[in-house]
Amino acid sequence: MINKKLLSFAPGALRYVGVNVVFQWMGLLWNVIFVRAVARLVGAVFAGTLTSRLLWQNLALCLCSIPFRFVFTMLSSRMSHEASKDVKGTLRSRIYQKLVALGENYTETVATSEVVMLASEGVARAFLHDAPFLLLDEPTSDLDSLNEGIILRAVRSECRNKTMLLVSHRRSTMAAADLSFSVENGRLS
Repeated sequence: MINKKLLSFAPGALRYVGVNVVFQWMGLLWNVIFVRAVARLVGAVFAGTLTSRLLWQNLALCLCSIPFRFVFTMLSSRMSHEASKDVKGTLRSRIYQKLVALGENYTETVATSEVVMLASEGVARAFLHDAPFLLLDEPTSDLDSLNEGIILRAVRSECRNKTMLLVSHRRSTMAAADLSFSVENGRLS
């Protein structure tokens, strides 16, 4: 579920959250129907009052409820995904606007935590366009190993369905890749 504070950045995402809640309630309703049918069957078996009609009615309810539960769960997940996509897009555009406002010639001595924040924003800027292919050239070159790990986890989670070409001199950075190649003495291995 999305953090409520994040929804303030993208009020349009609220419509997805509202529909998500409706789908969750519908899924819950079908869960209740399923559990009630199973409870009736179990109760009738232990009470010795199970009839053919009761058996078929409750089996039919159980079998009908399964696809409905699945559909409403999938729809709820989809709405949650759409809401988070809206929020992420808004946050990315705001980060991008911040970076553009800084300009190309922006220089300042900064603390390590600020470098990590800027590196995060630089990586986020790459994700802003939601392109299927990303080229990241030394995205963590100025970071220590702890902060490099934080950035690489974010890159890995954002690039699950994307092709990413990652160029780095650090083996630790390349560990984030599914497939890596090394160039040494002009030879590709």
